[in-house]
Amino acid sequence: MRGSGRRRSEEEEGESVFVSMTDMTVSFLFIVMILLAFFATQVRPSEQVVPQSIHDLVVRERDDLRQRVTDLTAERSRLTEALAQARSALAAAEARISALDRALSAAHREIDALKAALNEAEAARDRLVQKVTALETEVERLKAENARLQERLRRLDVRDPLEVYIASAAERRRQILKDLQTALKADFPELEVEISAQGDALRFRGDGIFRTGSSAIRADKQLIIQSIAEKLDALLPCYTLGEASAFADACNPTFALIEAVQIEGHTDSTGSREENVRLSAQRGAETFIAMTRHAARLILHENHNRQPVLSLAGYGQERPVEDNATPEGRSQNRRIDLRIIMLSPRSADQIAEIRGRLQGAIDGASTP
Repeated sequence: MRGSGRRRSEEEEGESVFVSMTDMTVSFLFIVMILLAFFATQVRPSEQVVPQSIHDLVVRERDDLRQRVTDLTAERSRLTEALAQARSALAAAEARISALDRALSAAHREIDALKAALNEAEAARDRLVQKVTALETEVERLKAENARLQERLRRLDVRDPLEVYIASAAERRRQILKDLQTALKADFPELEVEISAQGDALRFRGDGIFRTGSSAIRADKQLIIQSIAEKLDALLPCYTLGEASAFADACNPTFALIEAVQIEGHTDSTGSREENVRLSAQRGAETFIAMTRHAARLILHENHNRQPVLSLAGYGQERPVEDNATPEGRSQNRRIDLRIIMLSPRSADQIAEIRGRLQGAIDGASTP
């Protein structure tokens, strides 16, 4: 910008000198014309006669001078206009240069910002590369550990048959409870029944079947108890022994055997422990009686020791599932649980015996 200002000053100075010279030339010519006119007036015909040729020459020179003055004046106007245009163009150029300087400064700032962002991105990339390298190292370590464990499993080759049997029996129990729950909810959508967290019992809200403080089954809930009995009687034959046994690979492919189906009564903490134990046992007994009265075959389903699998228990307030400090918790604790206990064999030989008993290949009492 400083160099541009210096150039503009020099150009303006040159243009001013040219205009001044033009003005001086025009002024000089005017002076000459005035002097010629003055001399012409001083010449008197009586005193001296100017030859015609000289007169014509002077007139021509005068006319030439006038024309030259006119031309110079026009040239001066043209040059003045050109000077104004040049100054306007110069101002526009300087404005453009200023705008370009500002744009260049902004571009430099943007370049600096982009460089900083690039440096940050490169630093982030380096950090990510380090993390990826660490993860790749960890993956290689885990692969090696997995290979080691796979080799160990290969050497072990087989799982403990007792563990396999017990795990599969637990899964069959969960499926039995799920089938019971689904069937009951289909018949009684409003019935509050859930599978316990351990996956070994169906849990019924006591207030839904019994009135508070009472062991008598509500008349409008008798159909629920009867439905439980019917559906349980339909499921047990495939997992029990006795006269009602009806084993099939399709329903019991793992040869699971039920040890007990226990009807459990529970109460909240209101009242004395003795009274709560008595009330819970009475509720369990009433449920047991109502179920066996409606489905008498339930007594015929036997376990490995030829004992009826259906049993009852009363736990009072000793096994709460919620906090007894709140009305909602006490309501959840007043309940009936239908718990299924699977037989856990002591040895692989006993598993073979169970398989034979279910298939009807072995008769007689079981090995204790």
